[in-house]
Amino acid sequence: MPDDRGVTPEESRPGRSSRRTRRDVVADVLGAVVVVTALAILGLDDGGYLPPAFLAAGIVAAVGAAAVLVVRRRRWRPARSGLVGLAALSAFAAWVGLSSLWSPLPGAATSEMQRTVAYVVILALGIVVVGSGRHAGRVVLLVAAAAAAAGVLGLLSRLAPSLDLAPALEPTSGTYRLSYPVPYWNGQGTVTGMAVVLALAAASDRRSSVVVRAVAAALVPALGVALLLTVSRGAIAATACGALVLLALSRRPLQTVVVAVACAVPAAVAIARAASLPAVVDDPLAGEGLSRAGGGLLALIAVMGVVAAVGAVGALQAMQRAERRRALWPSTPPWVPWAAAGAAVLVALAGAAIYQGPIDRGLLRGASIVEDERRAFVDGAPVAGSGLERLGTGGGTRSALYRVAWSGFADRPLAGDGAAGFRVRWLRERDIAERVQNAHSLPLETLAELGLVGFLLLAAFFAAIATGALRARRRPRALPRSLAAGASGAIAVFVVSCAVDWTWQLGFITACALLLATTLLPEGRPMRSRRA
Repeated sequence: MPDDRGVTPEESRPGRSSRRTRRDVVADVLGAVVVVTALAILGLDDGGYLPPAFLAAGIVAAVGAAAVLVVRRRRWRPARSGLVGLAALSAFAAWVGLSSLWSPLPGAATSEMQRTVAYVVILALGIVVVGSGRHAGRVVLLVAAAAAAAGVLGLLSRLAPSLDLAPALEPTSGTYRLSYPVPYWNGQGTVTGMAVVLALAAASDRRSSVVVRAVAAALVPALGVALLLTVSRGAIAATACGALVLLALSRRPLQTVVVAVACAVPAAVAIARAASLPAVVDDPLAGEGLSRAGGGLLALIAVMGVVAAVGAVGALQAMQRAERRRALWPSTPPWVPWAAAGAAVLVALAGAAIYQGPIDRGLLRGASIVEDERRAFVDGAPVAGSGLERLGTGGGTRSALYRVAWSGFADRPLAGDGAAGFRVRWLRERDIAERVQNAHSLPLETLAELGLVGFLLLAAFFAAIATGALRARRRPRALPRSLAAGASGAIAVFVVSCAVDWTWQLGFITACALLLATTLLPEGRPMRSRRA
């Protein structure tokens, strides 16, 4: 019988505790190796888009999760939100497979079902590796390292062409956008944006070591330039949304802002220099040539990385000292913030009364620009410019894709056209000569292909993740609040990107988001060790 501490006589024998500890250590190492292996398979094989990559990663994840469960002695109680998310994603995969019965492309529908099943297995692997939450921080750092490695590899493939990392691109093709190792520039921008948010979170985490904070801050300039080179409007917007989520969920928003500014200033210097080099952004044969321009830019990025590391570490230490001295937030009467806000409103109204003419002209001009961009988006014409010119326009073919996807949902609102059915409907109803296979929006494509049933199952999965993120904000759980905010911000980058692109089908990026989600779900309640 167990004693008052819940320990059985067998577990209290000499050597039992040490053997249990060794088994737990082996399980922890095995889990980390499996996570890294699965991410490497997906990241180095076309971003995990093709079946050989996501099937191999799914097999590795399934075998690894089973091995960790066998080796690990300590048991735990999975969180309800984790079980709900796993069940919802499993039901979504089953519905995708069932839709092959009415899909115009049953073979492609089966492939999509296999992809989703691989995601289910990867999510289960994350739940098993994280366990009760003890290793959640380690998983976040592993995912952050994988995402940052993808961003840095992409940067080196452009600025150091002698390394011969990426396939050669035609300078005159108009597609000189960074798309390595993820072979799609918007996907490469998304994983780089996730790395930026995670780096800012790690740099502002006071529980992390100085080395971890310094390395995270030093990566921000390099990742910022890599994000620019993708020239991805959606990825840049998604990164901004992720940064806002990071700030909103941080326990100390002012601390996060100060550290982010310390990283952003040197990053802005590197980004501005990169934007001024056509050979780096637009055309490898322009100006000084890519070889000469890339070497100088790499040196500048390295210097700015050191500046960011020193600035971020110093800023965080200065704020900690100020907190200890109670000099940063002195006690003030409760009416002071309201009085300051009222004064700011009065100043704004006075300025508007004095400068009414210029303000009216500026508002009219701004409204005109917004209307022009809205029309460019609705017209659905391809963007004529290349390089940085793309960042100044809202045009593109997304609206045409969205109209066709909505048409599919309107025709069959309950079950949709079946998985992979959008590509057939697009060929039948398109009004522009562009070959695409995806609606470039996960919600709209799900409605068009899987109907309300598939959409609700997918929404339940994301709702479970959102519940875990909000609960982690209210009180400390498996992760410190700074890392939990970073994981939530990186997931927000992924979600926004999925809303405007086909990021969901890039296995490497989706696996990173799924593993990050598992770190937000545990409730930190380890169960009593059981006899083998």
